[in-house]
Amino acid sequence: MRVGDLRGMLDRADESNRVIPYAIRNELRFYDRTLLSELGGTGAASGGSSESADVPLARVAERREDLEDRYVEGRRDHNHSIPLHFLSLVDALADEAERAAATGDDARAAGLCAAADETLDHVTQLYERNEYSVMLRRLRG
Repeated sequence: MRVGDLRGMLDRADESNRVIPYAIRNELRFYDRTLLSELGGTGAASGGSSESADVPLARVAERREDLEDRYVEGRRDHNHSIPLHFLSLVDALADEAERAAATGDDARAAGLCAAADETLDHVTQLYERNEYSVMLRRLRG
C-alpha cells in the first residue's frame, strides 16, 4: 500500500522537485535495511539475500554511466573531485571483478561487483545530499 503511494508521489513530482525522489529513496532504504530486518524479512540488514549480493558487472557499468551522465555531466557547477575519486574506485573494482571472472573466481568477482555497487550507492548519496542542501539554501533565500 505505502509503496503504491510513494510511486504515485514520484509520478506526480516534476523535474524541478528533487526533494520528493530523495525522501522516497530514503524511506524505501529504511524499509529495506531496518524495518524488514525487524520483521524477520530478507532486507539487506538481516543478512538475507539482497539485490546487491549478486550484482552483475553489466549492471555496475550501467549504474556508473547513468550516475556520471546525471550528476557529473549534468551538474557542471559542482566540484566533482571527491565523487570522481570514488568513481575511479568503482572502475578499479569493476576491472578487478572482470579479471577475477575471467580466471574463474566467480565468488571474488561477485564480491567485487557488490563492493562497486555499494560504492555507487554512496556516491549517489553524496550527490543527493548536496542537491538537498542546495535546494534548502535556495528556499531560505
